[in-house]
Amino acid sequence: MKKIYVFPVKYPYTQTVEGFLHDEVPYLEREFDEIIFVPLKTQVPEYKKLGWNCKIEKPLFKSKFYFLSHGLFNKRISPMMFKDLIGKGTLWDLKKLKVWMIGYFTMNNILNSPTIKIIEENLKVDDVCYFYWGKWSNILAYFWKGKAKCVSRFHGWGDLWEQNSHEYFPLREKVAHSLLFAAHISSIGEAYFKKKYPYCKTQIRRLGAFDQGVSLKSKEGEINVFSCSTLWPLKRVDLILKSVALLSKSVKEKVRWTHIGGDEEGMENIYSTINLSDYPNLEVISAGRISHVEVLELYRTHPCDIFINMSTVEGVPVSIMEAISFDIPVVATKVGGTPDIVINGKSGRLVSANPNEQEVVDALQDVYKNRHTYQARELWKEFYDGDKNYSEWAKTLCEL
Repeated sequence: MKKIYVFPVKYPYTQTVEGFLHDEVPYLEREFDEIIFVPLKTQVPEYKKLGWNCKIEKPLFKSKFYFLSHGLFNKRISPMMFKDLIGKGTLWDLKKLKVWMIGYFTMNNILNSPTIKIIEENLKVDDVCYFYWGKWSNILAYFWKGKAKCVSRFHGWGDLWEQNSHEYFPLREKVAHSLLFAAHISSIGEAYFKKKYPYCKTQIRRLGAFDQGVSLKSKEGEINVFSCSTLWPLKRVDLILKSVALLSKSVKEKVRWTHIGGDEEGMENIYSTINLSDYPNLEVISAGRISHVEVLELYRTHPCDIFINMSTVEGVPVSIMEAISFDIPVVATKVGGTPDIVINGKSGRLVSANPNEQEVVDALQDVYKNRHTYQARELWKEFYDGDKNYSEWAKTLCEL
């Protein structure tokens, strides 16, 4: 019997986080006889309903008090963590010390969990342990090497780029030595990881978006720009607004910017960064927080000329995968794995990691003027077709 343990952060106790894992699940259900999900924590009390061959464990972290009380010590990992604390000079660097403390409590909790202990007792050598993120749960690979087949994905921001954690990630060397292979969602991420951990085997295993059709084209005299993200500062939605506002003053066409995500109060704060009355040629639409189904319907039924993403950090944005599947060219910052999916002249235009408004406007104008030459959907078909990618990935895991 083929069994796989999947270790996410919150899935399936989630509303929006790890939605891309949800896309993978039907393919895993086809290949495996039993799928056991072992989330760390919960976002909502009820979990998503999954297939008959899926079992969902209760989240390992039950409360903040539980997390603190069960994270104080574990005889298997705490000594290694204290050695890491002293040996790498972490104790004298407050930023690294914060990362160490989060890791210390998190990994102690994982090893102290009764659920994990039961899983370990029942592991068989042919079982697959699939760590969906490149941190925390995958420390189990070190303790389970030889007991099961351990594979970990590495996405980007938050679980791969170590500059985001002050160039320090506790015990990652031990994890890298223990995995069958590390699966990366971008070639840039794979190259970064291989340079730091050359002894760990790697594969590129991209995420994907599904075929939902092609977006409509704007009528003459209009430029429709879309963006989709939270309103977190690192998403720089204010820069998007300032750029499309400047664009509206430099072209004769009416510019319409539609942003998906965030709440009314947050968008009002974004609007306050400029005086909208100074830009009569600009129309701003806030779609707010809508369901994923509604997002795709918006792309399918409304004209969209350009998708824009101005994030400061990224893995490979699913929002861009979805945009190019609709044949929408993209303007995005050259950060993380984004250069894998936004290729100049084919799927869009890259701007620098910290562009000013004029650089963004120049890119928007170039994409709009030459939009008939872009082949965004062709790139999606080749690299980011979710049906193809998730089917191949599930078969790879099953055949380990």
